[in-house]
Amino acid sequence: MHRYKAFISYSHHDEEFAQWLHKALEKYKIPKELYKNNPSLPKNLYPIFRDREELPTSSNLSQNIIDALENSTYLIVICSVNSAKSQWVNKEIIDFKKNHGEDRILAIIVDGEPNAKSKSDFDDELECFPKALNHQINSEGNLTNEKTEPIAGDVRDGKDEREFAKLKLVAGLLGVGFEELYQREEKKKKQNRWLWSMISIFIITIISLLAIYGFLQKNIAEKETLKAQGLAYDSTMEKGFIYRDYLDNPLKAKLTFANTISQSTNKTDEENSKIVYESIKNIKLKKIFEENSGIGGAVFNKNEKQILSWSGNTVKLYNTTSDKPLLILNHKHEVEGAIFSKDEKQILSWDGYTINLWSIISGKSLVVLKDNDGFNGIVFSENEKRLLSWNYLEKTVKLWSITNKKPLLVLKHKHEVGGAIFSEDGEQILSWGNTLRTKTANGEIIIGKGETRVWSITKDKPLLVLEDERVRGAILSRDKKRIISWGYNDAVKLWCTKSGKPLLVLKHNSSINGAKFNKNEKQILSWSDDNTIKLWNTTDDKPLLILKHNGSVEGAIFNKDETKILSWGGNDDNTIKLWNTSN
Repeated sequence: MHRYKAFISYSHHDEEFAQWLHKALEKYKIPKELYKNNPSLPKNLYPIFRDREELPTSSNLSQNIIDALENSTYLIVICSVNSAKSQWVNKEIIDFKKNHGEDRILAIIVDGEPNAKSKSDFDDELECFPKALNHQINSEGNLTNEKTEPIAGDVRDGKDEREFAKLKLVAGLLGVGFEELYQREEKKKKQNRWLWSMISIFIITIISLLAIYGFLQKNIAEKETLKAQGLAYDSTMEKGFIYRDYLDNPLKAKLTFANTISQSTNKTDEENSKIVYESIKNIKLKKIFEENSGIGGAVFNKNEKQILSWSGNTVKLYNTTSDKPLLILNHKHEVEGAIFSKDEKQILSWDGYTINLWSIISGKSLVVLKDNDGFNGIVFSENEKRLLSWNYLEKTVKLWSITNKKPLLVLKHKHEVGGAIFSEDGEQILSWGNTLRTKTANGEIIIGKGETRVWSITKDKPLLVLEDERVRGAILSRDKKRIISWGYNDAVKLWCTKSGKPLLVLKHNSSINGAKFNKNEKQILSWSDDNTIKLWNTTDDKPLLILKHNGSVEGAIFNKDETKILSWGGNDDNTIKLWNTSN
């Protein structure tokens, strides 16, 4: 059993495509109907390995790369003019062939010309196949003159669309026929379109019923005048109400209501769309969000007169009355997030390798924190003076001061780190490791235990280590006496930090996707791939409520007074449901 489903080998000149492919494969949901004829298929293609750094100038691959190649089931080669010339791509292919043979290598062409060196009408410089890809190796691991003919997807202009080429790779990774997979995908898309039509009708019904109880009284006059003129219009309108009234996201709500104006097919719909659009005050939208590369995210300042958005390698600050940015802040890599400081005089933004603190007045960078190991995630303390970063493969959590360019602490795990958070008072750190893998003498990979660790912000030795199975997330109670953890097994665990023992084991029937305390921390809400949300008392392992979806549940939240629960499903469910906790 290998650690990674695949290793992506590429030139860093092709990083944008490699990044897209990495995310697309890891997020891919395998159609359920494939399991009928292929019951041994994995649940997903996670994890895929992609090296995020330029390799060192030495002639040897780093140990991390060698380990990842050895522990990958397949090799995916991104073929381009640059990768064909890359010594590192060629080394990675040769290393993989030594360990796994020639028949588990998949290729995808992004530019150049395959086999250009053997074609008289193409310049040799256009060759996109690395030499190690289309030549066999001998028993000593050296390239021979015997050629192979790689089967490759092709996303060059005029060739396959990205999604189509991705499916070809997925078929290869799963060992299923492309035609079978393609037909399943087309069937799933049709089902999703039908599901969204049902969701629209369902949401309309839910919102209408809630209006009777006064939960949405301000919508009654609006909704009585609305007449459905097509599923696209209805679905968009209902999404706007969800963003506005349930998820407290006026920015997305106003953007969504703006779309209903353009989708209107008659005068009545157009007028009704304008009414709900204008119901969100103090936000004026022009063309702020028409970004070529798509919006990574956006937030308002406190008075909702300014918007901070990030897209590609840039962060932009706008007034809500203008489509001209007040500030454009540039990163070297794709921006993953940005926030205002509490006094709104500064902006914090971060990508995979750097964290920047910017002055809003001057637009200049005040502090730059760099980590060559890279960040898999970042979280800030409540007072914004410290932050945590973690790196999955390096098995480390790092504590930073926003004014110090070097980490204050480096906290080491035995396991690949899945995440970390501060305690509410900022004096402790909670982090969790995902999985420990060991190799037996015959090369078999054994999956062992994971862990959750509690640390003081002043020491690099853990205060507490909780040995557990594969951990996906954890939460520390406000009094720091209890921890909730959940993972890839079927249980949520409530731990006592004093004894280091579980107080409760709360069972589902499949992987847990999340859990949280309610406000007074006397109840726990959990949700799972077993299609259920469960509500528990912290004193009992019998659920108070079991709420069911038709597919996996991706998230759940309480409303403000905790009388209702909002939940939403994954790609195999595609529904949003609002529940009354009293019945």
